[in-house]
Amino acid sequence: MCEYLPSRYRAKLLILSSLMWTGGCLFEIFLACVLIPRFGWRVLVIASALPLFLTLFCMWDLPESVRYLLAAGRRQDAMRVLKTIAKTNKMTLPDGELVHSPTVDRGRYRDMFVKSYRRTTLQLLLMWFGVACVYYGVILVQSELLEKGGVCVEEHTNGEESCKCQHHVWSDYLSMIVATVGELAIIPVNILTIDRIGRKASIGLNFVMAGIFYFLIQICTTTTILTLLIFGVRAFISGCFNVIYVYTGEVYPTTIRSIGLGSCSAMARIGCMITPFIAQVLLAHSVRYGLGLYGVLCFLCAISAFLLPIETKGKPMQQLHADDQPCASKTQE
Repeated sequence: MCEYLPSRYRAKLLILSSLMWTGGCLFEIFLACVLIPRFGWRVLVIASALPLFLTLFCMWDLPESVRYLLAAGRRQDAMRVLKTIAKTNKMTLPDGELVHSPTVDRGRYRDMFVKSYRRTTLQLLLMWFGVACVYYGVILVQSELLEKGGVCVEEHTNGEESCKCQHHVWSDYLSMIVATVGELAIIPVNILTIDRIGRKASIGLNFVMAGIFYFLIQICTTTTILTLLIFGVRAFISGCFNVIYVYTGEVYPTTIRSIGLGSCSAMARIGCMITPFIAQVLLAHSVRYGLGLYGVLCFLCAISAFLLPIETKGKPMQQLHADDQPCASKTQE
């Protein structure tokens, strides 16, 4: 999607598309509230999987990337896609033909670690790991804290083992809904700031704020205040997700863009796999250690974001990576 949007509107529209993600989160909470008390978690899993079949029908109409087709030397296919898009929008293409683009080899994983992208790649892998670990961690943390009655319970029980098989009640689901709305609240903030202060600063500030709210969660307080603090974490870590996705798509050229996004997404999945051991295992041992670890991870990712070597604000999408540019220039000459 980022390859079809002009640089002036790209970041704003990509961030706006996250509305559907948040809508899915709210819908899932509603399903859980309705199905789990009556039918159990297995029915919830089945019902949650059913909407995935809709994507099988949607994917058939997705156009292939014109940038990719040009880089692969498939100029006629690229022209065919552009004509289809123009027809769908009831427009006509400008006169002329597509400018010849030098055919290059398909990107390889090692291309992410060439000199011009090595540092960026390593820092992005850390940040994608961190944003996924923290994002899914706060979802699990909220469920765990609501189940055990809040942060204060650890102090009052003096480490005694409490029942871990309590079902959530309506007030718990309402708390989750309020916290999830934080993801909606951050969208206009991201839209207003991403093209003003840049991608790097947006990611870094969101990580800093998420870390601060994670440490504030450790304060012994009421369920209402706890919900508002988790609202803050959900808002700012979702803001990180919104902007880091935009940045990753912009910083890599067409030849390795899909490899870059795929590799970063794989690193995020590793963060998802590790976070239950923090949010459930470590948190059961010590709430403060678990929450503190998430907070520290947020600050480490913030430092990495501020130190990124490339800022993509206002820059066009690259077709070739920097090490190929001189060769491409000679070919065109």
